[in-house]
Amino acid sequence: MYFKGQKFLVAGMSRSGESSARFLLARGAEVYLYDDIQDGAVRDCEKKLSELGAHVVTAQNYEEALRACDVLVLSPGIPIDNALPVAFRRMGKAITGEEELAARYLRATSVAVTGTNGKTTVTSMIRCMLEGCGKNCAACGNIGEPTLNFVEKLSYGDFAAIEISSFQLETLSGLRPHIAVVTNISEDHLDRHYNMENYVYLKSRLVRGLRESEYAVLNYDDERVRAFASLTRA
Repeated sequence: MYFKGQKFLVAGMSRSGESSARFLLARGAEVYLYDDIQDGAVRDCEKKLSELGAHVVTAQNYEEALRACDVLVLSPGIPIDNALPVAFRRMGKAITGEEELAARYLRATSVAVTGTNGKTTVTSMIRCMLEGCGKNCAACGNIGEPTLNFVEKLSYGDFAAIEISSFQLETLSGLRPHIAVVTNISEDHLDRHYNMENYVYLKSRLVRGLRESEYAVLNYDDERVRAFASLTRA
């Protein structure tokens, strides 16, 4: 992705949003910031980023920013059917997320973990096992620090153990981990994903793009997860 000359609207000033804005600014992109919640933490974040060259979007210049920006970087806390991404889709503009940006530039070997329960435990176990083998490994993603923060810290030969939530999977299509782990799937977040069909589909996105040289570790005891074996070439 070419950054210079493009305008990015980063929506949501969470850790993910701040990480995305810093990453883009460091690479010469023009960055606009928007969060409809204006508490002290959000304002402090916007102030720090504006000092680095970002533009803060307010209610007064919201429509203008939508027309001006080329790409929307959506924080996982904002649903894909929110009015903002819907407006971008109607204008035929790109929508991405922090994990998707990281997936394009991460040099380390990635082991990605998703599922309804056990993601954090399994991700932590993977990091501990790799470190026990003498490997340099960071646990990132939904587990804590954004994956984008490790793009420069990790190199070839290092590992990233990445916890992936269904919220992150809404804007994630480019991540092709060397190993994808799906722990289990049970009813969860249906207030956001509407039904189990949508929720299960989002979880399956982690394995759908894998190639024959990669690995999918699936929970055989979970019928929904077991069915993912037919969806992947891994």
